[in-house]
Amino acid sequence: MAESVVSLPLSASPPRRRASSHKERPTLGVPRHFYVGPENRILVTAVEALLSHDQARAVEYSPIVVSARSGQGKTHLCQGLLHVWTDQFPRLRVAATTGADFARQLAGAIDAAAEEEFQQKYRDCDLLIFENLQQLVGREAAQIELLHTLDRLRERARPVLITTTRPIGRLPTLPAALATRLTAGLEITIGTLRQETREAILTELFELRKMQVSDHLIRLLASRLQVAPAKLVGAVAQIFALSHFANRPVDEQVLADYFQQRTDQEPSIHDIAKAVARHFKVRLAELRSSTRKRGVVTAREVAMHLARQLTGKTLKEIGTYFGGRHHTTVMHACEQAESSLHTDPAVREAVEELSTRWTAPADDPPSGKRRKNKKKKSP
Repeated sequence: MAESVVSLPLSASPPRRRASSHKERPTLGVPRHFYVGPENRILVTAVEALLSHDQARAVEYSPIVVSARSGQGKTHLCQGLLHVWTDQFPRLRVAATTGADFARQLAGAIDAAAEEEFQQKYRDCDLLIFENLQQLVGREAAQIELLHTLDRLRERARPVLITTTRPIGRLPTLPAALATRLTAGLEITIGTLRQETREAILTELFELRKMQVSDHLIRLLASRLQVAPAKLVGAVAQIFALSHFANRPVDEQVLADYFQQRTDQEPSIHDIAKAVARHFKVRLAELRSSTRKRGVVTAREVAMHLARQLTGKTLKEIGTYFGGRHHTTVMHACEQAESSLHTDPAVREAVEELSTRWTAPADDPPSGKRRKNKKKKSP
């Protein structure tokens, strides 16, 4: 592993506590470490502070807000910290929740006249881990409750870790007071993993499956898979299957087969744009034009979001297809689409439906392809 990459012992799988005569088997696809490269080095400082026995240091950066796109390891970070923290401080109380669960529990507590019990759970804990803050967008009561919770925890000098898919400044309808509290601590953005960080993750994933892969092939794979950690897990699983089926170790031929399969399964930006245009009942030419009609803008944002999630194309390549737009425009459109997933049921339904066209299992090809094979020529 490169010296510039730090390995934090944060496993997303809970530690086994019951004694057993059987040898412990690692959970495949779940790294036992959280890897931090030069691009995200400040995370090391945050984790060390949270796990410090020194109370003053533990709250020095609180609240710690980590923002990153889906699949970048936010949940792994939270789960890993939860397991280590509870093991290290067994007598202290942890409250772990998500934005959606927090809002739902609050609504249930209000209906049941049990608000005091709800507030005690979160305001009197010793560590609050709050995932997916963006899920509170549009939920005013839950936002106000979180504000009071943060105030109480600050008074008690208790640490808080929060994750979100978007930076605080880009979350719409967030009350100014809540935004101020959230930005009073340490804000961290998990960026795109560098080559050496991807190499470290791939190395452990192969080791968990007891697969011997040369450093050369690890570097080759990492250089071509410039994706989030979650997708690296999927890649190793597919390579393992190909190696097992061919009854041969992972070599250049197995990787060649994997990349060929990946290319065959990956939709083009054009395929995605056509599907989105049909779904939203707009013309493909409009998606690629400069029009700012509301319906077209929404459809274009969804198309760019899907292109980013389902293809290996860069922001620049996506922008080039959609009328030569700048890569920052594409990034903004993707962020808008991700926000709409939590506030607009129509957008959420569209993304889920369109995504399944290219993520269905191999033995159940996407519906669009089935229709294409059955299509008859008109007389």
